[in-house]
Amino acid sequence: MKKINLVVFNEPYWDKGLIYSQNILPLVRLSRARSCKITVLSFTSIFKFFENRNERKKAKKELGQLGVDVVDFPVLFYPTRYMHLQWYLIPYYFFNVFLYLFYLSARDCISKEKPIYNIRSYEAALGFLKIYPYKNNLVFDPRTDWIKEKINIGLFKKNGLTVRYWNRREKEILLFFKKTIFISDLFKEELLKKHFIDDNSEKYRIVYNPINYSLFENCKKKKENNFLYTGSLGHWNNLDVYMDFFASILPYTPDSKLIVCTNTPSRKIMPIYNSPKYDSVRSNVELYFNVPMDRLPDYYARCRYGLQLMRKRDSRVGVKFIEYVAAGVTPIVNSNVEGACFLARKYKLGIVVDNDDVDYAKIYESLHEDLIDEKSELYKQFRNLTDLNSIEKVIEPIFF
Repeated sequence: MKKINLVVFNEPYWDKGLIYSQNILPLVRLSRARSCKITVLSFTSIFKFFENRNERKKAKKELGQLGVDVVDFPVLFYPTRYMHLQWYLIPYYFFNVFLYLFYLSARDCISKEKPIYNIRSYEAALGFLKIYPYKNNLVFDPRTDWIKEKINIGLFKKNGLTVRYWNRREKEILLFFKKTIFISDLFKEELLKKHFIDDNSEKYRIVYNPINYSLFENCKKKKENNFLYTGSLGHWNNLDVYMDFFASILPYTPDSKLIVCTNTPSRKIMPIYNSPKYDSVRSNVELYFNVPMDRLPDYYARCRYGLQLMRKRDSRVGVKFIEYVAAGVTPIVNSNVEGACFLARKYKLGIVVDNDDVDYAKIYESLHEDLIDEKSELYKQFRNLTDLNSIEKVIEPIFF
């Protein structure tokens, strides 16, 4: 039986967040279709190892019921959102991971059939790049342009030592690992072009973030011309950007509301929400915090339009874009969200807004069009690529 090990570094596999939806559930579906064994190998912050021991225990039990084993490798790292791998931390990183990777290398050396390692992040991939000898068993699955993200939020200097170090490692990973998974067409194009690497559709694969379309089946019939945003607010998505857009479109559709569902703490959001700048629209804005996944469809059902507007350029698509489509909510994306814009144009799913010259009258006219045609061939193609319920067909060629 083929073995697939999902490797995560310092991310909580126990919170049923993105690791669960983007990686674990697709691999579970693959294991049922092709009879393979799935194990999560987690390099877990020792602080979180003890702090979240009850959550980890519960998650392991639930994952065990899905046929997924979990192995924790405690590391002396604080969670990655606080402890970023700057160049001067690299020796400390290897001090933490060396013995674990030496163990995996020795174990696989004597194994008749070596497992495939599905490596979720740059941090996890670094150790395997430098220590693990069987590169033909490694699949790089970064999910985001991690280096670019760190530059955009000011944690890495564009031409600094850390960025130069990671750029070299990034190229080596792309060249030496068996395959790399990209979450958008533009992400793939940018990275290969950046390192002067020729495209190879077998080696460099595109897998969009899958979501369970069946969760949104009851959201399709809309009666309210409301606008929706779901997701975190902070570095990449900013409440003021969404409030500004809504304030500009509201005169054309005065009965509309902006509904925001976020897990970002209210203390970070309320100062913006309560700004005098938004006095005229605040009564039309509803904020909801920490909405459980099974309740999100209730908010989708109230809305015709879903917003994804970013201040800085990024090649991402975003889970919310695919959720909007699944719920029959027309996505409205600005051209900074380059990955989502590409899909909106390619599959004719939604409205693309120019960053610099926004014509709100034209946007309002577009709102009356039915921009998601579930009977179209383009929609069917998109759903086949993004529906969790058929994702095993998409990822099977990567692992088999």
